[in-house]
Amino acid sequence: MTVENPYKSLLALLIFTLLTACHGASHEVTLDAPETLVGKDAVIYGNDDRQEVYQHDGDVFGQIARNATAVLVQSNSIYSSGGSVTLYGASLGQTMGLCSDERFYSQPTPGFCSGTLIAPDLILTAGHCISNSSCGSTRFAFDYYYTAPNQLQTISTNDVYSCSQVLVRKEGNYGGRTFDHAIVKLDRPATGRTPATVQTSASALSNGQGVVVMGFPSGIPAKIEDGGIVRSRRASTLDYFTADTDTFGGNSGSGVFNDNGILVGILVRGATDYVYDGGSGCYRANRISSGASASEDSSYAFQAVSELCSAGYVGDLCGNAPSAPDAGGTVDTGSNGGIPSSWACNSSYYDANDGCDCGCGAIDPDCSLSGQTLYGCEEGQVCGATGVCEAPATEEPSQGDGWTCNPSYYNANDGCDCDCGIPDPDCERSNQRLYNCEAGETCNDAGQCEATWQCNPAYYDANDGCDCGCGIPDPDCDKPRQRLYGCSRGQSCNDAGVCE
Repeated sequence: MTVENPYKSLLALLIFTLLTACHGASHEVTLDAPETLVGKDAVIYGNDDRQEVYQHDGDVFGQIARNATAVLVQSNSIYSSGGSVTLYGASLGQTMGLCSDERFYSQPTPGFCSGTLIAPDLILTAGHCISNSSCGSTRFAFDYYYTAPNQLQTISTNDVYSCSQVLVRKEGNYGGRTFDHAIVKLDRPATGRTPATVQTSASALSNGQGVVVMGFPSGIPAKIEDGGIVRSRRASTLDYFTADTDTFGGNSGSGVFNDNGILVGILVRGATDYVYDGGSGCYRANRISSGASASEDSSYAFQAVSELCSAGYVGDLCGNAPSAPDAGGTVDTGSNGGIPSSWACNSSYYDANDGCDCGCGAIDPDCSLSGQTLYGCEEGQVCGATGVCEAPATEEPSQGDGWTCNPSYYNANDGCDCDCGIPDPDCERSNQRLYNCEAGETCNDAGQCEATWQCNPAYYDANDGCDCGCGIPDPDCDKPRQRLYGCSRGQSCNDAGVCE
């Protein structure tokens, strides 16, 4: 598993340097591929130890996977209808160009990274998976796993969260130590879920110690990998450890646990893993013999928590959470004082001049201050007088404004009504059902239906090969020396982005 950018998380295709064939409008597939063409992230050491979540019913790892494991997806990969949510993604076989007998060939791939809930409103992930600039377009979806063969757990809008703020992030070399971690504040607390327990002490793992990884390999539904062994603990630097885990590109940010179910690491990088099978004309997961040198690296989780606590975070993670309410219903907050007993968000956010925290069970005094960023609400909402998110009061468009659909549908928080003459403000809000468009289409900024990218967002215009059959043409198809994905042998990709 190689290090991944969240927009370029799964492919690192080597460019042919000796190709002489010119690509015309049809983008012919090059059939004389080399014996091993490395480039798509996944590696297996010995046996493939990845298992479905339902195979761990009743044990601690199954409980953690169901409660605390979240897949990172782009906001445009989510479709909601009637409170139910579907995560869009092409099949693993199509996305990676796999041979049809590879495991999980038909499973969908909407995810680009993984994360773990470590507090009611905090996600721990890899630093390269998210940044301040990508925070707004990133969503965290829980319950993305199989409950039985070919049976996905139902996801509701209540299981999908937005990125409110990146509280902690490091990616790179700092004084001779390599860090790659991030802690994200969600738009609201994840209710009904038990966060994972994190090791907060600065201690190294032991070489030979077993570890378990929970995440979304190549973006498919959650898998539990319980066959990893620590090979290098790096006790002198305590920045990361290396283990022989069967992990893939989308596993970046995955929680790495010890045998007791304590989160000790964050998977961040590894070997180049998918290899081209020239005899079959497709890719296979790279299988490495047991005992070979491991190269799957995981950042120590306590480093991220330590940075968070040093920044002044208040909560159980840092051992400084306020005491429980007394018999009179108030909270003993010492010198901070005055936090209402009904306050449901992190106590450090109350009246802290750090933004208006809405939907927290009580009114945040920060909401009365000017220039405060709004947290906890959907895009387009405001924080009402009672501290609850609500739609702003607006008037319907008047006669002649250009709205051609039923006037009661405009800006009514009842779904995105497209192709109605002018854009519906509802289309700017999250979790809105789309009306008037065909399957596979989205509503553009002009309020018109248009075809959209249906494959993994990381593959669009990424100079990583021509991805065909993805709803709209991939700009990579107009570039020379690009391998063709998504089409059968002998087919090409036409100007409309369709295999023929």
